[in-house]
Amino acid sequence: MTTGCSGPVTRALDSLLLLGLYSSMTIYDLNPGAEYKVVTSIQDFHGSVFTEGQRLRFVERQYLPYDDGHTLIFTEDRDSRTGSVRELRMHLQGTDHRDAIENTDHYLREFITEA
Repeated sequence: MTTGCSGPVTRALDSLLLLGLYSSMTIYDLNPGAEYKVVTSIQDFHGSVFTEGQRLRFVERQYLPYDDGHTLIFTEDRDSRTGSVRELRMHLQGTDHRDAIENTDHYLREFITEA
C-alpha cells in the first residue's frame, strides 16, 4: 500500500495495487530527467534527510556491489532567478533501505506539472 500521502490519486493507486493491476515503482523505474516529489521523508545511509515536499530531478542510479548499495543522483533547483542547481546523492544500502529500494513510490512520486 502507498503511504505518506492521501487524496483521490493515492486511493486509486491503492485500489489498483489490491487488484494486481499496478505494481510498486522501484528505483529501477526512475526516469532520468523526470522530476520527483518526496512524499514520505527518508534518511539515507549517510544521514542525509530528504524531506516531504522536496522536489528533485533524477539524473542517474549507480550500484555499488561491494556495499550492496545504490546511489540515486538528483539535482535540486536552488534559485529560479539565477538558475542555481545543486546535486544531491541519496545512498540506499541493502536491508536498511529495502523498502525504499523495492517500493520507491512510497517515498517518491513523479511530479507532473499541468500545462
